[in-house]
Amino acid sequence: MSPAKFTQTLFGRTGLTITLAFLVFSLFAVLVNVTLILRPIERQAADDLAALIELSTKTWVELPPATRTDFEREMRKSHQLRIYEAENQIAEYEDDKAYLIALVDSLENRIGKPVPLRKMNFSDDWLWVDIPIASRVLRIGFEAERMEVQIPLALVLTVVMGTLIVTLVSLVLVRRITKPLARLVEATTTLGQAQDHVQVPEEGPSELAELARGFNRMHTQVRELLTNRTTLLAGVSHDLRTPIARVRLAVELLPSEQKSELEQGILDDLEEMDNLIGQAMEFARSLGDSSKVMTVDVGALLLEIVEGYARGGHAVRLTAESGCVGELSSNALRRVTTNLLDNAVRYSHEQPVELSCESDTGSVIIRIADRGPGIPEAFRRVAFDPFWRMESSRNPSTGGSGLGLAVVKQLSDANGWEIKLGESVIYGGLEVTLRLPLSTDE
Repeated sequence: MSPAKFTQTLFGRTGLTITLAFLVFSLFAVLVNVTLILRPIERQAADDLAALIELSTKTWVELPPATRTDFEREMRKSHQLRIYEAENQIAEYEDDKAYLIALVDSLENRIGKPVPLRKMNFSDDWLWVDIPIASRVLRIGFEAERMEVQIPLALVLTVVMGTLIVTLVSLVLVRRITKPLARLVEATTTLGQAQDHVQVPEEGPSELAELARGFNRMHTQVRELLTNRTTLLAGVSHDLRTPIARVRLAVELLPSEQKSELEQGILDDLEEMDNLIGQAMEFARSLGDSSKVMTVDVGALLLEIVEGYARGGHAVRLTAESGCVGELSSNALRRVTTNLLDNAVRYSHEQPVELSCESDTGSVIIRIADRGPGIPEAFRRVAFDPFWRMESSRNPSTGGSGLGLAVVKQLSDANGWEIKLGESVIYGGLEVTLRLPLSTDE
């Protein structure tokens, strides 16, 4: 999943929010600790060392010469300080560490004279200060790493590790919450479709478990409702054909001397009723279509359909790219394409219909363009409603029953296809675009 899509998910947004919140908190905590705790401790430690250096120099001067060596040894052992009388000059040493700066400032305040840091050579691990006292200059040394606490590194590690640990823990917790929601979102895509429904696990926190339980109950009710509707519609359509067949038989059995234009009119009406019932049954079957998904060469399937129209004397021209292959329901695609082509042929007034197939990123796109009057943009949304027709007289000679596009819409929704009505820029009539997703980007 790309970062952009990840940040659009509930899991990504929640995890990112918690991470950023803890990062801001960590930076604030670091600022407070450095300002109110670490800096004062650092200054106090520098002042304590300065006081020890001052006291050591005064003590050394006041001691008898015979005992000064013991004193120097004791200072080295107990306080890691080296003291001796300076006999030569050594180079000054500059350092920007806050502790050393505070130490120099404290010594200068106590002695009243400049006290620069000194270092004998580059590889020396000791720093020195020369303290003038009683016409002498005492050189006091201490280890350069006396306060080598690496505060910046410690703060960075604290922030980074704290943020990492909190982020991982928060992501685990958020995942436990969002995973049931993700399963629920995935299950909603099958709601009202002909796909087999897998029960959402009723587990997790009580609120999410109750939500999953309610969704499963609702999904079962919707499927039962759709099944009952399909069965009712198909049953009524089927049962109507029996009296129609009896009326047609009665008309055929009339004596020849009683046959007239009225008989032919009755037969034509019966034929139209039978066609309407056939289309209603097709619509009913589309509501519960569960065709098997298989690998389909869409170009070859369209070529087979076009050849059937050619045998019927209808001009349908096919342009198909290579690579139009995917996992889909061939029966559903055949019915959708046939219904669309029937409309295109009906309204093209014997002019050629253009059928094309091309492969796009993760999709196959089918376009059908005719040279008819088209459908105004204001009516394209309702054009898929059952029994809707542009021409309201219901005259069979000016159009169909209004179920063709409804069947197309039902089958497209059931298979996750996208269908769009538009205007053909080249041919001026209606252009139908059918997009068949071949894979989903998780």
